Amino acid sequence: MAYETPTESKNPVDFEVQMDIKKNVVLREGIEIEISRKKMKNLRLTINPPEGKVKLSVPHKISSKIVDEFILSKMDWIKKKRSQYENRVVQKPREYITGEVHPFLGADYQLSVVETNEKQRVEIGNNRFITMFVKPGSTFDKRQKLMMEFQRTTLKTILPALIDKWETQIGVKVSEFNVKKMKTKWGTCNITNKRIWINLELARYPVDCLEYIVAHEMIHLLERYHNKRFYKLMDDFYPGWKDMKKKLKTFGVST
Repeated sequence: MAYETPTESKNPVDFEVQMDIKKNVVLREGIEIEISRKKMKNLRLTINPPEGKVKLSVPHKISSKIVDEFILSKMDWIKKKRSQYENRVVQKPREYITGEVHPFLGADYQLSVVETNEKQRVEIGNNRFITMFVKPGSTFDKRQKLMMEFQRTTLKTILPALIDKWETQIGVKVSEFNVKKMKTKWGTCNITNKRIWINLELARYPVDCLEYIVAHEMIHLLERYHNKRFYKLMDDFYPGWKDMKKKLKTFGVST
C-alpha cells in the first residue's frame, strides 16, 4: 500500500484536486483524529497548528481496517509532533492597532494606525514601520481586509518575475497565477489549466521562501504527484530546496 510521508501542515504544498469529502472523527490513545474520505491516490497525514490537530486524508477505496493499522503505526510520530506544538509560543490574535509587530517579507515592522478622511491605504517606511491609514472609527474587519489587500498586492507585484525566471529554468509555461488565503497549503497547482495559487501568508516570509513555493508548484507541471520523479526534478532544478523547506518551517510566526 502506498502512502505519502506524514507532514506538518506548515509545509502543506500540494497540487489542486477536486474532492468529494466525507468526514468522521476517531479517538486513538486519547488523541482525536479527523478522517476525511476523498478522491485521491494516497493516505496523507498532517499535524495542524496551532494546537496540533491531527487530520488524515484517505482514498475512498482504502478499508477502515487498513486506515486503523496506518494510524497505529504512526502514533509515535503523531505524539512527537503534537508535543512540539505544545512547546511553541502561540502568537496572540492581531488587533491591527498601533504598536503591534507585523512580519512582512521576512522582517518585523511596527504598525502605526493613522485616522484619515482620505483614501485608506497601507504604506511601508524605511524605518521598519508599517503605516495604516484608516477612516475614523474603522473596525477590526476593515483593518484586517486592508492589510490583506496590501499583502496580496505586494505578492502580485513580486510573483511575475519569479514565474518568468522559473519558466525559463524549468521549461514550462504558467497561464495564470493568483493569491489567496489558504489554511493547509502554501500553494496549489492546477495541472490542466496551468494555474498556480500562492498562499497570502507568504507575504510575511522572506522572498526566497516565496520563490521556493513558486518553483515547487511549477515543477508540478512536469510531475503531478509527490513521488520519486518529482523530488528528482526538485533536486535537478532547485538543489537547495530542502534547506528552503526547513527555513519555511522554522523562520516565521505561527499562522
